[in-house]
Amino acid sequence: MKRLKFLLVALVALFCVGNFSACNTDDGYTIGDIYPMALVTVKPYADLSSCYFQLDNTTTLYPVNVKGLPYGTTPVRALIEYLAVDDDPKDCDRAVRVAKMTEILTKQPVALGSITQEDLGNDPLEIVKDWVTLVEDGFLTLRFSTVSSGMGVTHFLNLVKGANPDNPYEVHLHHNAYGDVAGDMVDGLVAFDLSSLPQSSNPNQMIKVVWNSFSGKKSAEFPLYGDSSTSGTPMPVAESSLGIE
Repeated sequence: MKRLKFLLVALVALFCVGNFSACNTDDGYTIGDIYPMALVTVKPYADLSSCYFQLDNTTTLYPVNVKGLPYGTTPVRALIEYLAVDDDPKDCDRAVRVAKMTEILTKQPVALGSITQEDLGNDPLEIVKDWVTLVEDGFLTLRFSTVSSGMGVTHFLNLVKGANPDNPYEVHLHHNAYGDVAGDMVDGLVAFDLSSLPQSSNPNQMIKVVWNSFSGKKSAEFPLYGDSSTSGTPMPVAESSLGIE
């Protein structure tokens, strides 16, 4: 089970990843050199020897201080803070040194009927308009808000494709809170790999996301081939007692 990293602006920022020494303060860099947080896809090289970052639809970063495959062989979305360095970028556009990194829960959409409606659930949530709420590099990344008691109940979040036979680019976001429907509002991040949707030759193709909000059914559209990668404002992230899978 993966744990979702929740956005809690009053708490400490990202945790250091165990297999690289990004928290070493004796490496010659100062805090002022650190770029604002960016949203990337962590991808393995074909030989699975190490990974690189897809910053946006066209820009790649080689992380000189990340060894191996910190999140395994499947591409995942992650938030990073990084330094541009003069090291060999290998076959990427730039070489960077990662200061902080945390994984975002990254899932595949599910086909309509592959999971029962009871298991999918229809508990409310809100999609938050934010720099991380977008389609980029073939992934739909969403910042969302929902209610949690903080008692450690694991919520179930899924993106259902095929819900509208007339529009293959309409997907429905489902949330099963398993009864954890009272408490405080908390924000979270989740990403979905859209590669299983039909490929479109239309550069202006939109994807429509439908969900059940606290005020009823809502929808939003995103450019399927969007391109926006960095934020002007760092977004602190901390662990939450709410798990999600």
